[in-house]
Parts: sequence; structure tokens; C-alpha cells
Amino acid sequence: MIEAVRVHGLPALVVADGASVRAARLFGTPLLAATRGLSAASVGQVSPIDLPTDRVTFDQLGVPPAEVEVFGRADLGAILDTRRLPAGTRPTRLSLDVMVAPDGAGAKAVVSAFVNERLIGSTVAATDGPTHLDLPLPNGLVGTIANLRVVVERDIAQGDCRFGPQGYPAQILGSSALVLGSAAGTAHDFADLTARFVHGVDVLLPAATADQPARVLGIVSQAANQLSPDTAPLNVAYVASGSAPVPEGPFIAVSELPPSGANPRVRFDRGRVAVIDQSGHTLLDLGGFNGGAVAQVLQVGDVPGLWVKPLSLDGRAPSPPELRLDHGDVAFVDDKGVALAMSTVRDTLVKISYPDQVSWLTVADRFRSWIIGGLWLLGTAALLLMLQRFFRRRPAHPSE
Repeated sequence: MIEAVRVHGLPALVVADGASVRAARLFGTPLLAATRGLSAASVGQVSPIDLPTDRVTFDQLGVPPAEVEVFGRADLGAILDTRRLPAGTRPTRLSLDVMVAPDGAGAKAVVSAFVNERLIGSTVAATDGPTHLDLPLPNGLVGTIANLRVVVERDIAQGDCRFGPQGYPAQILGSSALVLGSAAGTAHDFADLTARFVHGVDVLLPAATADQPARVLGIVSQAANQLSPDTAPLNVAYVASGSAPVPEGPFIAVSELPPSGANPRVRFDRGRVAVIDQSGHTLLDLGGFNGGAVAQVLQVGDVPGLWVKPLSLDGRAPSPPELRLDHGDVAFVDDKGVALAMSTVRDTLVKISYPDQVSWLTVADRFRSWIIGGLWLLGTAALLLMLQRFFRRRPAHPSE
């Protein structure tokens, strides 16, 4: 139900629904503009479109055709929303069809493909039909959104400057497709949760948010809007204060304690948490991050999900204007957005550290060079001592 009311004399819009988070997602979609000028609007369940599980074309995904006139160099762009892919699948290859019209001089063009600004392939354009590129998509490259950019380049004939250069059209064809593979196994990136959220998401919230939903609704609605398809149902449940959430299906949990049975990538029972580089320099210290939150991908048995831990003393989570959870499995969020996102699996330049926790491993890592040098000297001394004893015990040869 959507109703226009007045609160203390000011106009307001009231949205009521059985799942409060699903109602809040209505404000995060551009489809809201379609209701302007209407006296009444209703929101209902939408069934997902059945798509093939092995290969999905751009036409099936509803990707609009991209066309451009090539005068020497031109870019064609397309946005691929992986949240619309069938459940349990992920893109593994890109089968790209690009039609490039030949120019009058017979010069061949070069077609290059970028995904999320990474060059994944290039070839000489065909002159008698579409140019085909079959390109692998490395793990971690494609997130919830894949930005495809195709660059078409050809030499411009030099000649009489009185005539302007002739443009020749190029277009990304709708027969281009994403080749799909299984998304089974452990989720290693935020984007991996999208395939797990297709059939529904359990939103587990602290019981206190039933009376004060603004404490967590901002970050929860944005996370659900980005990571779950528009047709995925959201089931909201409340967790008693001091209790750990117990997920029964794919979940988004906001709580002080990690979900029961999970092994968090960032632990909060080891004292202060920091992110350091290879040299041990601190890049982010959560000691001064009291108004933010830590979001991380978790696995509870066979159930994947997202755990958001508010860092404020009153349990209030930040409400950034835009939340981009895509690559990585840990994100540090403040009121402006994602301050730092990292992968605890792939990243080698940064890692999680616990400065307050002093162990033998920490000391050994800090004085590693001294320990290696000491062991080398000790080994050398032991070898010299053994040789000395050997030569002392060796019988002397009689003189001739």
C-alpha cells in the first residue's frame, strides 16, 4: 500500500508491506518514476523469466543494442546485469558478436573487448560478416554488474582535406552471449551471493529495529537491492538481543554476534582490528571507525550469506548514499560508502591484523630476519664444532 499523508503538517509518503525491507527497496529502484502522475499504484510479485542455464544471449537479458559510427576510433558500451542470470549459475565466458562495416578503401578494423576496464581480447574485424570473439572471464572479474566496452579502431586514409572522413557503422549484436557455469561451492566475493539469493533471502535483524528500523534499514535495503534479483522474495525475521542469528537459508544478517556456526573472516574476539600492508603499515584501524560497519561474506554449513556488524555502541549501522558491494569478501563501510574492500583469499598486498593480540607467531613475524640470521649463525657454529671434534679424534699418520 502506498499512501500520501501529512505528518505534523508536512507531506509524506507511507509504504506498507508485510516485508518492510522489500517495501524500502521500492525507493531504490528507478521504476518508481513510472508511477508519477498516477492516482494509484500497486506492487505485486513478479515471476522470474525462465532462461537457459548454459548460455544466455544479450537479447534474452534485455541488453539494448549498441551502435556507433566509426571515423577512426569508437567505443561501444553495454551493461550486463548478472543478477538476472538463472539460479546457481555464473558467467565463465563471453561470446561476443560485433558487426563492423568495411570502409571504402578496404582497410581492416581492430576490435578490442574490455570487461570492467580490463582488456580480455582483441582481433582483426571480419569483412564478410560478424566478428566473433570467444573470451574467458577470469574469476573475480565479473561482479553484479559487468561493464562491457568494445573499442573499434581503423586507420583513417590521409588525403584531400576538403572532404570530411567517412564514418562506417559498428554494432554489438544481440546474438552475443554469456556462457554459464555452475556457481556451486563457497562464495568468495560479494557478487557470488547473487546466484545464491535468486530463490529468496532471509533478512535477520536485531529485535530493537522493530521499533527503530532506521538504525539498520539504510544499509540492509541497499545490500539487498544490489545483491539480490528484483524477483527474489525477502523474509524478515528478528533476533533477540544477545543472541546469534541462526540462518536457515541464504541470508543477510545484521548483528553484534556472528551467525551461529560461521567462521568469520574478520574476528572481533581478538581485540582491535586493523588492515595492514606487506610492510606492516596500518592502512585502516577500526579503533577510530566507531560509526561504521564491517560487511563480510560468510558460510554457515551449506548456507551462504552476508553478515553486517555495526561498530557503533548503540548498534546503529551507517546509511551511505550508495553502497557498492561487488568484489572482495570483506568491506569496511562508513556513511560515505565503502571505505575499503578486500579479499582475504586473493589479496596479497593487504591483510587483517589484530594489534592487541601478541603471540609467538606475531613476534616471530616481526623479528623474522633476526631469527633467520641467528639460526644461520647457530647452524654454522654447530658445523664448525663438529668438524673440530672430528679432526681432533682423527689418528695422526706416522712420519716416513
